[in-house]
Amino acid sequence: MHPKNRHLNGYDLIRLTKVHPPLKKYIVTNQFAKESLDFKQAGVVKALNTALLKADYNISYWDFPIAHLCPPIPGRADYLLYLNELLIQHRLDQSPIKILDIGTGATLIYPLLGCRLFNWQFKASDINPEALQNAQNIIAQNHLQNCIHLMRQNKPTQLLKGIILPDEKFSASICNPPFFDSPTQALKTRHRKQKNLKIKDTGFKGLAKELWTPGGELQFVKKYINESQNYKHQIKLFSSLISSQKNLAQLIRYIKRAKIFKYEVIKMTQGHKQSHILVWYF
Repeated sequence: MHPKNRHLNGYDLIRLTKVHPPLKKYIVTNQFAKESLDFKQAGVVKALNTALLKADYNISYWDFPIAHLCPPIPGRADYLLYLNELLIQHRLDQSPIKILDIGTGATLIYPLLGCRLFNWQFKASDINPEALQNAQNIIAQNHLQNCIHLMRQNKPTQLLKGIILPDEKFSASICNPPFFDSPTQALKTRHRKQKNLKIKDTGFKGLAKELWTPGGELQFVKKYINESQNYKHQIKLFSSLISSQKNLAQLIRYIKRAKIFKYEVIKMTQGHKQSHILVWYF
């Protein structure tokens, strides 16, 4: 985890339950006689996120339909913390910093964290009108209209085209691509997690386009790389979260074949989970 991550040393459950009392029902006493959260219960991640956003990011309202993905706050904060380091390294940290969030979802998590951590400006896109409606409600409830602007992507085959206006410029773009290549693969993963944890419900939710896309993460990011070449004068740093080590190796080869020779890979670790940020620029 990034050394500046606010959740590096775990969670202060007393403090979190004070700002969000519903979190209390998920607290259990573990084998070491210490209070911890029961992550086998459905709804615990959403309750924890709500508490963290209230306690550490001054987000008073955060809600979304249960069918949508519920992203872990520490991991999403890590992405932005490493991105901030890159902006400084490339001398792109001059105000105002504007970030494009591709596929922001109903939870709007990256713009919320980015506004509170760094006072960045965001343009956030999605193809789902219901997700955008929920995200707009979060913006309104937290009075972030001057920080976050939403835009619907009307063509599912496009990522950047139709979102970026001719005169717009961005310091960076970010993306958390759909991982699976089919709904069957997504369901298999859910059932495997349920079996391994010996529970009926992992809380692993997500609408179709949040979880899967034809070709999965690999093809999605390839499309992103292809489109980026048409916007190299409008976006300084292109980036994407990459979950699969195998996909990362293939994407690096793809970038090189596209004659994009400026790229970086940032490794992120949260507990036993490892992922990477792939960054490329022109």
